[in-house]
Amino acid sequence: MRLLLTFIIVLAFSPIHARAANLDVILNVIATPDDKTMKGTVFLKSVESKKVRLIVENVRQVKKEGLPLSSQNGYLTVPLSAGKGTTLEFVTDIKPSKANYIDPDHLFLTGHWFPQPIELAQYNLTVTLPKGFLAVSEANSVKTLKTKTTVRYQFEFNHPRDGLTLAASKNYVLKKDVYNDIEIEAYFFKEDIDLAEDYLAFTKKYLAMYENMLTPYPYKRFVVAENIMPTGYSMPTYTLLGRAVVRLPFITRTSLGHEILHQWFGNSVYIDHSQGNWAEGLTNYLADHYYAALQNKGAAYRKQILVDYGAYVNKSTKMPVARFYSRNNKAESAIGYGKSALIFHNLRRMIGDGPFFNGLRTLIATHQFEKATWEDIKNTYEKVSRMDLGSFFNQWLQRDDIPRLEIEDARLIVIQGRLNVQFTVVQSDPPYFLQLPVSIVTPAGTSDHTIEIDQSRKRVQLVTEEVPTRVVIDRKYDLMREMVDSETPASLARMMGKKKL
Repeated sequence: MRLLLTFIIVLAFSPIHARAANLDVILNVIATPDDKTMKGTVFLKSVESKKVRLIVENVRQVKKEGLPLSSQNGYLTVPLSAGKGTTLEFVTDIKPSKANYIDPDHLFLTGHWFPQPIELAQYNLTVTLPKGFLAVSEANSVKTLKTKTTVRYQFEFNHPRDGLTLAASKNYVLKKDVYNDIEIEAYFFKEDIDLAEDYLAFTKKYLAMYENMLTPYPYKRFVVAENIMPTGYSMPTYTLLGRAVVRLPFITRTSLGHEILHQWFGNSVYIDHSQGNWAEGLTNYLADHYYAALQNKGAAYRKQILVDYGAYVNKSTKMPVARFYSRNNKAESAIGYGKSALIFHNLRRMIGDGPFFNGLRTLIATHQFEKATWEDIKNTYEKVSRMDLGSFFNQWLQRDDIPRLEIEDARLIVIQGRLNVQFTVVQSDPPYFLQLPVSIVTPAGTSDHTIEIDQSRKRVQLVTEEVPTRVVIDRKYDLMREMVDSETPASLARMMGKKKL
Protein backbone atom coordinates (compact mmCIF):
# COMPACT_ATOMS: atom_id res chain seq x y z
CA MET A 1 0.00 0.00 0.00
CA ARG A 2 1.58 3.28 -1.12
CA LEU A 3 0.87 6.20 1.21
CA LEU A 4 0.73 9.87 0.34
CA LEU A 5 2.45 11.87 3.08
CA THR A 6 2.92 15.53 3.89
CA PHE A 7 6.01 16.92 5.62
CA ILE A 8 5.26 19.71 8.08
CA ILE A 9 7.55 18.35 9.33
CA VAL A 10 4.64 15.81 9.60
CA LEU A 11 4.02 12.53 7.79
CA ALA A 12 0.23 12.50 7.83
CA PHE A 13 -1.74 9.30 7.46
CA SER A 14 -5.32 9.38 6.60
CA PRO A 15 -7.19 6.62 8.74
CA ILE A 16 36.01 25.14 41.94
CA HIS A 17 39.22 26.13 42.49
CA ALA A 18 41.26 29.49 42.66
CA ARG A 19 44.03 30.36 40.21
CA ALA A 20 46.66 33.05 40.36
CA ALA A 21 47.23 35.47 37.49
CA ASN A 22 50.65 36.13 36.02
CA LEU A 23 49.89 39.86 36.04
CA ASP A 24 48.76 42.12 38.88
CA VAL A 25 47.02 45.42 38.15
CA ILE A 26 46.42 48.07 40.82
CA LEU A 27 44.16 50.80 39.49
CA ASN A 28 43.77 54.05 41.43
CA VAL A 29 41.46 56.59 39.80
CA ILE A 30 39.70 59.86 40.54
CA ALA A 31 36.41 60.47 38.75
CA THR A 32 35.26 64.01 38.06
CA PRO A 33 31.80 63.65 36.52
CA ASP A 34 31.38 67.41 36.10
CA ASP A 35 34.41 67.45 33.78
CA LYS A 36 33.59 64.01 32.30
CA THR A 37 37.11 62.75 32.98
CA MET A 38 38.85 59.89 34.75
CA LYS A 39 42.41 60.43 35.98
CA GLY A 40 44.60 57.95 37.71
CA THR A 41 47.44 55.48 37.80
CA VAL A 42 47.86 51.87 36.69
CA PHE A 43 50.46 49.83 38.53
CA LEU A 44 51.55 46.73 36.57
CA LYS A 45 53.57 43.88 38.03
CA SER A 46 54.42 40.54 36.45
CA VAL A 47 55.96 37.39 37.89
CA GLU A 48 58.05 37.08 34.73
CA SER A 49 59.73 39.46 32.30
CA LYS A 50 57.34 40.15 29.46
CA LYS A 51 55.80 42.77 27.21
CA VAL A 52 52.25 43.66 28.19
CA ARG A 53 49.88 44.92 25.52
CA LEU A 54 47.34 47.48 26.73
CA ILE A 55 44.11 48.65 25.10
CA VAL A 56 44.10 52.46 25.15
CA GLU A 57 41.61 53.27 22.37
CA ASN A 58 39.52 55.53 24.65
CA VAL A 59 42.39 56.91 26.74
CA ARG A 60 43.50 60.47 25.91
CA GLN A 61 46.95 60.37 27.48
CA VAL A 62 49.31 57.85 29.07
CA LYS A 63 52.57 58.82 30.79
CA LYS A 64 55.42 56.92 32.39
CA GLU A 65 57.66 58.83 34.78
CA GLY A 66 56.15 62.05 33.45
CA LEU A 67 56.89 61.27 29.79
CA PRO A 68 54.06 60.65 27.29
CA LEU A 69 53.85 57.21 25.70
CA SER A 70 52.69 56.81 22.12
CA SER A 71 50.15 54.20 21.08
CA GLN A 72 49.47 52.54 17.76
CA ASN A 73 46.02 51.57 16.52
CA GLY A 74 44.59 51.86 20.01
CA TYR A 75 47.24 49.67 21.66
CA LEU A 76 50.26 50.37 23.84
CA THR A 77 53.05 47.90 24.65
CA VAL A 78 54.86 48.18 27.99
CA PRO A 79 57.88 46.04 28.93
CA LEU A 80 57.91 44.58 32.45
CA SER A 81 60.80 43.07 34.38
CA ALA A 82 60.14 40.02 36.51
CA GLY A 83 58.95 40.98 39.98
CA LYS A 84 59.32 44.72 39.35
CA GLY A 85 56.38 47.06 39.08
CA THR A 86 55.73 49.82 36.54
CA THR A 87 53.36 52.73 37.13
CA LEU A 88 51.53 54.55 34.33
CA GLU A 89 49.55 57.77 34.65
CA PHE A 90 46.51 58.22 32.44
CA VAL A 91 43.65 60.58 31.60
CA THR A 92 40.43 59.46 29.93
CA ASP A 93 37.75 61.75 28.57
CA ILE A 94 34.48 59.85 28.79
CA LYS A 95 32.53 60.26 25.58
CA PRO A 96 28.94 59.02 25.73
CA SER A 97 28.48 55.71 23.92
CA LYS A 98 26.70 52.41 24.35
CA ALA A 99 29.56 51.25 26.58
CA ASN A 100 30.46 54.40 28.53
CA TYR A 101 28.39 57.27 29.95
CA ILE A 102 29.02 60.08 32.40
CA ASP A 103 27.12 63.13 33.67
CA PRO A 104 27.15 65.01 37.00
CA ASP A 105 24.93 62.35 38.64
CA HIS A 106 25.89 59.11 36.87
CA LEU A 107 28.93 57.13 35.79
CA PHE A 108 28.71 53.89 33.78
CA LEU A 109 31.95 52.52 32.35
CA THR A 110 31.89 49.14 30.62
CA GLY A 111 34.26 49.61 27.69
CA HIS A 112 38.06 50.16 27.81
CA TRP A 113 38.10 53.25 30.01
CA PHE A 114 41.66 52.76 31.34
CA PRO A 115 44.89 51.24 29.97
CA GLN A 116 43.64 47.65 30.03
CA PRO A 117 45.82 44.55 29.51
CA ILE A 118 44.55 42.22 26.80
CA GLU A 119 45.42 39.20 28.98
CA LEU A 120 43.90 37.97 32.21
CA ALA A 121 45.09 39.88 35.26
CA GLN A 122 44.30 40.15 38.94
CA TYR A 123 42.81 43.60 39.64
CA ASN A 124 42.51 45.86 42.63
CA LEU A 125 40.48 49.02 41.98
CA THR A 126 40.32 52.14 44.13
CA VAL A 127 38.05 54.90 42.85
CA THR A 128 37.41 58.31 44.38
CA LEU A 129 34.07 59.96 43.57
CA PRO A 130 32.27 63.11 44.69
CA LYS A 131 30.30 62.83 47.91
CA GLY A 132 26.89 61.18 47.49
CA PHE A 133 27.85 58.60 44.87
CA LEU A 134 27.25 54.90 45.42
CA ALA A 135 29.47 52.66 43.28
CA VAL A 136 29.57 49.06 42.03
CA SER A 137 32.35 47.09 40.37
CA GLU A 138 33.60 43.50 40.17
CA ALA A 139 34.41 42.65 43.78
CA ASN A 140 34.26 39.96 46.42
CA SER A 141 34.75 42.62 49.07
CA VAL A 142 34.37 46.41 49.19
CA LYS A 143 35.86 48.98 51.55
CA THR A 144 34.54 52.54 51.80
CA LEU A 145 36.16 55.74 53.12
CA LYS A 146 34.17 58.98 53.28
CA THR A 147 35.42 62.55 53.65
CA LYS A 148 33.56 65.87 53.64
CA THR A 149 33.69 66.10 49.86
CA THR A 150 34.47 62.64 48.50
CA VAL A 151 33.82 58.94 48.90
CA ARG A 152 36.48 56.34 48.11
CA TYR A 153 35.73 52.74 47.19
CA GLN A 154 38.25 49.93 47.20
CA PHE A 155 37.10 46.88 45.23
CA GLU A 156 38.99 43.61 45.74
CA PHE A 157 38.30 40.76 43.33
CA ASN A 158 41.14 38.26 44.04
CA HIS A 159 40.76 36.26 40.83
CA PRO A 160 42.17 36.59 37.31
CA ARG A 161 39.92 38.80 35.17
CA ASP A 162 39.93 40.19 31.62
CA GLY A 163 38.94 43.76 32.52
CA LEU A 164 37.05 46.03 34.90
CA THR A 165 33.77 47.94 34.79
CA LEU A 166 32.32 50.61 37.05
CA ALA A 167 28.78 51.79 37.76
CA ALA A 168 28.07 54.73 40.07
CA SER A 169 25.24 57.17 40.70
CA LYS A 170 24.08 59.83 43.13
CA ASN A 171 20.55 58.54 42.67
CA TYR A 172 21.17 54.99 43.86
CA VAL A 173 19.34 53.59 46.87
CA LEU A 174 20.84 50.42 48.32
CA LYS A 175 18.84 47.37 49.47
CA LYS A 176 20.55 44.29 50.95
CA ASP A 177 19.77 40.65 51.57
CA VAL A 178 21.70 37.41 51.99
CA TYR A 179 21.56 33.90 50.55
CA ASN A 180 23.60 31.40 52.57
CA ASP A 181 26.95 33.21 52.85
CA ILE A 182 26.44 35.28 49.69
CA GLU A 183 25.75 39.00 50.05
CA ILE A 184 23.00 40.16 47.71
CA GLU A 185 22.60 43.85 46.95
CA ALA A 186 20.32 45.96 44.76
CA TYR A 187 21.37 49.43 43.61
CA PHE A 188 18.21 50.99 42.17
CA PHE A 189 17.31 54.57 41.32
CA LYS A 190 15.02 56.27 43.82
CA GLU A 191 12.01 56.14 41.51
CA ASP A 192 12.41 52.36 41.05
CA ILE A 193 13.44 51.29 44.55
CA ASP A 194 10.07 49.57 45.08
CA LEU A 195 11.24 46.95 42.55
CA ALA A 196 14.34 46.02 44.55
CA GLU A 197 12.68 43.55 46.94
CA ASP A 198 11.33 41.48 44.04
CA TYR A 199 14.75 41.39 42.38
CA LEU A 200 16.42 40.31 45.61
CA ALA A 201 13.88 37.53 46.14
CA PHE A 202 14.28 36.18 42.60
CA THR A 203 18.07 36.43 42.85
CA LYS A 204 18.00 34.01 45.78
CA LYS A 205 15.81 31.60 43.81
CA TYR A 206 18.17 31.62 40.81
CA LEU A 207 21.26 31.18 42.96
CA ALA A 208 19.64 28.15 44.60
CA MET A 209 18.56 26.77 41.22
CA TYR A 210 21.99 26.98 39.59
CA GLU A 211 23.92 25.87 42.64
CA ASN A 212 21.78 22.73 42.58
CA MET A 213 22.19 22.29 38.81
CA LEU A 214 25.90 23.17 38.59
CA THR A 215 28.34 24.05 41.36
CA PRO A 216 28.44 26.48 44.30
CA TYR A 217 28.19 30.14 43.29
CA PRO A 218 31.76 31.22 42.48
CA TYR A 219 31.77 34.51 44.43
CA LYS A 220 30.88 36.00 47.82
CA ARG A 221 28.46 38.67 46.58
CA PHE A 222 26.01 39.42 43.79
CA VAL A 223 24.66 42.84 42.88
CA VAL A 224 21.78 43.96 40.69
CA ALA A 225 22.51 47.53 39.56
CA GLU A 226 20.30 49.82 37.52
CA ASN A 227 21.61 51.78 34.54
CA ILE A 228 20.14 54.80 32.73
CA MET A 229 21.31 53.19 29.47
CA PRO A 230 19.26 50.30 27.96
CA THR A 231 21.75 47.58 28.92
CA GLY A 232 21.54 43.95 29.92
CA TYR A 233 25.11 43.22 30.95
CA SER A 234 26.55 40.63 33.28
CA MET A 235 29.97 41.00 34.87
CA PRO A 236 31.62 38.97 37.64
CA THR A 237 29.63 39.56 40.86
CA TYR A 238 27.01 41.88 39.31
CA THR A 239 24.57 42.61 36.52
CA LEU A 240 23.84 46.02 35.03
CA LEU A 241 20.26 46.38 33.80
CA GLY A 242 18.80 49.45 32.09
CA ARG A 243 15.97 51.25 33.87
CA ALA A 244 13.67 50.62 30.89
CA VAL A 245 14.51 46.94 31.31
CA VAL A 246 14.04 46.56 35.08
CA ARG A 247 10.56 48.03 34.86
CA LEU A 248 9.33 45.28 32.54
CA PRO A 249 7.23 42.85 34.61
CA PHE A 250 8.72 39.67 33.12
CA ILE A 251 12.43 40.46 33.59
CA THR A 252 12.70 38.85 37.04
CA ARG A 253 11.34 35.63 35.55
CA THR A 254 13.57 35.61 32.45
CA SER A 255 16.50 37.94 31.90
CA LEU A 256 17.59 38.17 35.54
CA GLY A 257 18.19 34.43 35.67
CA HIS A 258 20.06 34.57 32.35
CA GLU A 259 22.44 37.20 33.74
CA ILE A 260 22.92 35.30 37.01
CA LEU A 261 23.77 32.10 35.10
CA HIS A 262 26.49 34.07 33.31
CA GLN A 263 28.30 34.17 36.67
CA TRP A 264 29.25 30.57 35.91
CA PHE A 265 29.57 30.75 32.11
CA GLY A 266 31.33 33.87 30.89
CA ASN A 267 32.10 35.47 34.25
CA SER A 268 34.07 32.74 36.03
CA VAL A 269 34.74 30.38 33.15
CA TYR A 270 35.79 33.07 30.70
CA ILE A 271 35.29 33.24 26.95
CA ASP A 272 38.29 33.10 24.63
CA HIS A 273 36.75 35.45 22.08
CA SER A 274 39.45 34.69 19.53
CA GLN A 275 37.97 31.16 19.30
CA GLY A 276 34.28 32.08 19.26
CA ASN A 277 31.68 32.79 21.93
CA TRP A 278 30.16 29.60 23.36
CA ALA A 279 28.73 31.12 26.54
CA GLU A 280 25.69 32.88 25.08
CA GLY A 281 24.29 29.71 23.52
CA LEU A 282 24.88 27.67 26.67
CA THR A 283 23.36 30.35 28.89
CA ASN A 284 20.41 30.73 26.55
CA TYR A 285 19.85 26.97 26.73
CA LEU A 286 20.09 26.66 30.53
CA ALA A 287 18.18 29.87 31.26
CA ASP A 288 15.64 31.14 28.70
CA HIS A 289 15.00 27.71 27.17
CA TYR A 290 15.04 26.01 30.56
CA TYR A 291 12.41 28.37 31.99
CA ALA A 292 10.19 27.69 28.97
CA ALA A 293 10.66 23.94 29.42
CA LEU A 294 9.61 24.19 33.08
CA GLN A 295 6.26 25.49 31.78
CA ASN A 296 6.02 22.71 29.16
CA LYS A 297 6.84 25.26 26.46
CA GLY A 298 10.27 23.95 25.48
CA ALA A 299 9.13 22.78 22.04
CA ALA A 300 7.55 26.17 21.34
CA TYR A 301 10.78 27.91 22.36
CA ARG A 302 12.84 25.69 20.08
CA LYS A 303 10.41 26.25 17.22
CA GLN A 304 10.84 30.00 17.65
CA ILE A 305 14.60 29.53 17.32
CA LEU A 306 13.99 27.90 13.94
CA VAL A 307 11.53 30.62 12.93
CA ASP A 308 14.01 33.38 13.81
CA TYR A 309 16.85 31.62 12.00
CA GLY A 310 14.76 31.21 8.88
CA ALA A 311 13.68 34.84 9.00
CA TYR A 312 17.04 36.53 9.55
CA VAL A 313 19.80 34.21 8.32
CA ASN A 314 20.36 34.17 4.57
CA LYS A 315 23.22 33.97 2.07
CA SER A 316 24.59 37.36 3.08
CA THR A 317 24.27 36.93 6.86
CA LYS A 318 25.00 33.24 7.47
CA MET A 319 28.21 32.22 9.21
CA PRO A 320 29.53 29.29 11.26
CA VAL A 321 28.81 29.26 14.99
CA ALA A 322 32.59 29.17 15.54
CA ARG A 323 32.77 32.70 14.13
CA PHE A 324 30.13 34.17 16.45
CA TYR A 325 31.66 36.61 18.93
CA SER A 326 28.87 38.98 19.97
CA ARG A 327 25.34 39.95 18.98
CA ASN A 328 25.07 43.00 16.74
CA ASN A 329 21.95 42.13 14.73
CA LYS A 330 19.11 39.64 14.50
CA ALA A 331 21.04 37.23 12.29
CA GLU A 332 23.96 37.01 14.72
CA SER A 333 21.48 36.49 17.57
CA ALA A 334 19.79 33.63 15.69
CA ILE A 335 23.19 31.97 15.18
CA GLY A 336 25.10 32.70 18.39
CA TYR A 337 22.16 32.40 20.79
CA GLY A 338 19.61 30.21 19.00
CA LYS A 339 21.58 27.74 16.88
CA SER A 340 24.23 27.46 19.58
CA ALA A 341 21.56 26.65 22.20
CA LEU A 342 20.27 23.81 20.04
CA ILE A 343 23.81 22.45 19.72
CA PHE A 344 23.84 21.95 23.49
CA HIS A 345 20.30 20.57 23.36
CA ASN A 346 21.28 17.93 20.81
CA LEU A 347 24.48 17.13 22.68
CA ARG A 348 22.34 16.46 25.74
CA ARG A 349 19.96 14.27 23.70
CA MET A 350 22.89 12.26 22.36
CA ILE A 351 24.87 11.61 25.55
CA GLY A 352 22.11 11.80 28.18
CA ASP A 353 21.32 14.07 31.13
CA GLY A 354 23.90 12.60 33.53
CA PRO A 355 26.97 13.01 31.30
CA PHE A 356 25.68 16.38 30.04
CA PHE A 357 25.51 18.01 33.47
CA ASN A 358 28.63 16.21 34.67
CA GLY A 359 30.37 17.76 31.68
CA LEU A 360 29.28 21.24 32.74
CA ARG A 361 30.54 20.69 36.28
CA THR A 362 33.83 19.33 34.94
CA LEU A 363 34.21 22.34 32.64
CA ILE A 364 33.73 24.67 35.60
CA ALA A 365 36.16 22.73 37.80
CA THR A 366 38.92 22.62 35.18
CA HIS A 367 38.56 26.10 33.64
CA GLN A 368 37.30 28.37 36.41
CA PHE A 369 39.02 31.77 36.20
CA GLU A 370 40.55 30.72 32.88
CA LYS A 371 39.51 31.21 29.28
CA ALA A 372 37.72 28.29 27.66
CA THR A 373 36.99 27.50 24.02
CA TRP A 374 34.65 25.27 22.04
CA GLU A 375 37.59 22.87 21.78
CA ASP A 376 37.78 22.73 25.59
CA ILE A 377 34.06 21.96 25.71
CA LYS A 378 34.46 19.17 23.15
CA ASN A 379 37.41 17.66 25.02
CA THR A 380 35.51 17.83 28.32
CA TYR A 381 32.50 16.02 26.94
CA GLU A 382 34.59 13.40 25.19
CA LYS A 383 36.18 12.52 28.54
CA VAL A 384 32.90 12.51 30.43
CA SER A 385 30.89 10.58 27.82
CA ARG A 386 33.75 8.41 26.54
CA MET A 387 32.55 9.17 23.02
CA ASP A 388 34.28 10.60 19.97
CA LEU A 389 32.44 13.90 19.46
CA GLY A 390 34.74 15.40 16.84
CA SER A 391 32.29 14.97 13.95
CA PHE A 392 29.36 16.29 16.03
CA PHE A 393 31.11 19.52 17.02
CA ASN A 394 32.78 19.99 13.66
CA GLN A 395 29.55 19.92 11.66
CA TRP A 396 27.65 22.25 14.00
CA LEU A 397 30.50 24.71 14.59
CA GLN A 398 32.26 24.90 11.22
CA ARG A 399 29.43 24.68 8.70
CA ASP A 400 27.41 27.79 7.89
CA ASP A 401 24.32 25.88 6.71
CA ILE A 402 21.71 23.82 8.54
CA PRO A 403 20.08 20.56 7.48
CA ARG A 404 17.14 20.59 5.10
CA LEU A 405 15.22 17.32 5.30
CA GLU A 406 12.78 15.87 2.81
CA ILE A 407 10.72 12.68 2.87
CA GLU A 408 10.23 10.37 -0.11
CA ASP A 409 8.41 7.13 -0.81
CA ALA A 410 6.47 6.85 2.44
CA ARG A 411 4.55 3.60 2.85
CA LEU A 412 2.56 1.59 5.36
CA ILE A 413 3.07 -2.12 4.65
CA VAL A 414 2.61 -5.49 6.34
CA ILE A 415 5.70 -7.68 6.80
CA GLN A 416 5.26 -11.11 8.40
CA GLY A 417 1.96 -10.03 9.89
CA ARG A 418 3.25 -6.77 11.41
CA LEU A 419 2.61 -3.20 10.34
CA ASN A 420 5.71 -1.33 9.13
CA VAL A 421 6.10 2.37 8.49
CA GLN A 422 8.72 3.01 5.80
CA PHE A 423 10.07 6.23 4.33
CA THR A 424 13.29 7.68 2.95
CA VAL A 425 14.94 10.71 4.57
CA VAL A 426 16.77 12.86 2.03
CA GLN A 427 19.30 15.61 2.79
CA SER A 428 21.78 17.43 0.60
CA ASP A 429 25.50 16.61 0.44
CA PRO A 430 27.53 16.62 2.54
CA PRO A 431 25.00 15.02 4.89
CA TYR A 432 24.74 15.87 8.58
CA PHE A 433 24.91 13.21 11.26
CA LEU A 434 21.55 13.55 12.99
CA GLN A 435 19.54 11.80 15.64
CA LEU A 436 16.16 12.14 13.94
CA PRO A 437 13.12 12.11 16.25
CA VAL A 438 10.19 10.21 14.74
CA SER A 439 6.78 9.98 16.42
CA ILE A 440 4.16 7.42 15.37
CA VAL A 441 0.69 8.59 16.36
CA THR A 442 -2.09 5.99 16.69
CA PRO A 443 -5.52 5.95 18.38
CA ALA A 444 -3.83 4.17 21.29
CA GLY A 445 -1.19 6.88 21.82
CA THR A 446 2.15 8.16 20.53
CA SER A 447 5.40 6.22 20.37
CA ASP A 448 8.67 8.14 19.98
CA HIS A 449 11.74 6.80 18.17
CA THR A 450 15.22 8.14 17.43
CA ILE A 451 16.82 7.26 14.10
CA GLU A 452 20.48 7.94 13.34
CA ILE A 453 20.88 9.64 9.97
CA ASP A 454 24.34 9.98 8.43
CA GLN A 455 23.68 9.62 4.70
CA SER A 456 22.20 11.73 1.93
CA ARG A 457 19.47 9.10 1.59
CA LYS A 458 18.42 6.92 4.50
CA ARG A 459 15.65 4.33 4.34
CA VAL A 460 13.79 4.10 7.65
CA GLN A 461 11.60 1.21 8.77
CA LEU A 462 9.64 1.19 12.02
CA VAL A 463 7.25 -1.41 13.40
CA THR A 464 3.91 -0.28 14.81
CA GLU A 465 1.26 -2.30 16.64
CA GLU A 466 -1.60 -0.02 15.59
CA VAL A 467 -2.57 1.59 12.31
CA PRO A 468 -1.05 5.09 12.53
CA THR A 469 -3.08 8.21 11.92
CA ARG A 470 0.11 10.13 11.24
CA VAL A 471 3.87 10.04 11.61
CA VAL A 472 5.57 13.22 12.75
CA ILE A 473 9.19 14.04 12.09
CA ASP A 474 10.82 16.22 14.77
CA ARG A 475 7.52 16.73 16.58
CA LYS A 476 9.11 18.67 19.44
CA TYR A 477 11.48 20.74 17.27
CA ASP A 478 14.63 19.20 18.70
CA LEU A 479 16.74 19.58 15.54
CA MET A 480 18.39 22.69 14.16
CA ARG A 481 17.02 22.53 10.64
CA GLU A 482 15.24 24.40 7.91
CA MET A 483 11.51 24.57 8.41
CA VAL A 484 9.23 23.74 5.50
CA ASP A 485 6.67 26.31 4.39
CA SER A 486 3.68 24.45 5.80
CA GLU A 487 5.03 24.60 9.38
CA THR A 488 6.37 28.15 9.22
CA PRO A 489 3.99 30.72 10.72
CA ALA A 490 3.28 34.01 9.02
CA SER A 491 5.33 36.70 10.77
CA LEU A 492 6.71 40.17 10.31
CA ALA A 493 10.16 38.73 11.06
CA ARG A 494 10.17 36.77 7.80
CA MET A 495 9.49 39.99 5.92
CA MET A 496 11.85 42.24 7.90
CA GLY A 497 14.67 39.73 7.63
CA LYS A 498 14.73 39.91 3.85
CA LYS A 499 17.50 41.92 2.21
CA LYS A 500 14.97 43.49 -0.13
CA LEU A 501 11.42 44.02 1.12
